[in-house]
Amino acid sequence: MIARDKVATFLLAHKGRYYCEPCVARAVGIDPSTGHRAATRIARAGGFVREYGVCSQCGESRLVTRSPC
Repeated sequence: MIARDKVATFLLAHKGRYYCEPCVARAVGIDPSTGHRAATRIARAGGFVREYGVCSQCGESRLVTRSPC
């Protein structure tokens, strides 16, 4: 499974929760820079939201990604 699919699957399994790139990357076992690219690609493809907010995992205010509710 490629990184983009791993990130999308993780976010879909955690609908309504916001995740920053480092937390998503750690959760799916990929490098943070790869997590950034994957999150950017799935958001551009549609169906996922990227915005500034608070990460549900680490609590930091950052750019986060979530699946649609």
